[in-house]
Amino acid sequence: MAKPAIRTMRLTEKHVSLTARAIADPGFVPLPGYRIATDADYAALVDELIASAPPEGFWVFAYGSLLWNPDFDFVDHRLGTARGWHRSFCLGWDYRWRGSAETPGLMLALDRGGQCDGALYRLPPDALRPNLDRLVR
Repeated sequence: MAKPAIRTMRLTEKHVSLTARAIADPGFVPLPGYRIATDADYAALVDELIASAPPEGFWVFAYGSLLWNPDFDFVDHRLGTARGWHRSFCLGWDYRWRGSAETPGLMLALDRGGQCDGALYRLPPDALRPNLDRLVR
């Protein structure tokens, strides 16, 4: 039995023109019943994360955009697998970056079950607070 031919994706200008939007960024608008996080909220979360940090170092698991754009400092990295979790488009309705108010989109997150391969990054112990602050924001 012959293997099926591998299809090559071709992105054309016509495809891009079908997705382009000329809508201004509305900025973050919280859903009803929610509020925008304050600097104090972020500081409290960072304090909680630092208090729970194991003595051998604070590692971040990257499975999406942090794989190719780790917007934080790190002193070590390696491949890793999160067992019991898988990638899924399950995070909220995003109207700002992956949709619009009329047609919101879902964002990638981890959901229960399966496993997810990714990368582990160890944050520098002497700069834990500023790096965690960047991550939570």
